Amino acid sequence: MKILILLIVMLNSIFGISQKIDYANFDSKRASEVLAETFLNFRDTITYHHLKLAGYKISDISPEMNTCPSLRKLRWSDWLYTNLSVKNCSEIRLMYTENLYQHTGQFETYQDMAISIIETWDKSELHSAIMRSKNFSNIEYKDNKVIMTALFSCSIQYNPSTKYTKAALNIIDVT
Repeated sequence: MKILILLIVMLNSIFGISQKIDYANFDSKRASEVLAETFLNFRDTITYHHLKLAGYKISDISPEMNTCPSLRKLRWSDWLYTNLSVKNCSEIRLMYTENLYQHTGQFETYQDMAISIIETWDKSELHSAIMRSKNFSNIEYKDNKVIMTALFSCSIQYNPSTKYTKAALNIIDVT
């Protein structure tokens, strides 16, 4: 597992994701983008590693995710980002399918922050199950089968006066 995380960090560093954090000028939008990319990379590995949930892989419940990798990719939603994720970081109000995070320390890079958030959520069975769940539906529409993947967004915000970093991951299934 450490090799997998190291590989993700190295690949993301090549593409400029491991940008150092200047907490005096915290870039919430950039931090959120990095968390989204890290979350999608995490989702892409859920069929072959367990991380914190002993003996659990999404492929055990939904084997079609092994043969069709596009089913692991959720679709970013600007509406969710603006109306839920950003607001949940500042107002923390809704509870449905979401993961919330709060931290008082500082990280070296946005990538380090995103990995720490994903790993923290993955230590909790409930939060891990939300990140690993089967987020697609087979819908029949006028004699055609359509596969709809879930919408997601996430946000990270830093409050310089309290020194708190907050993150929200929102997922809405399409059924």
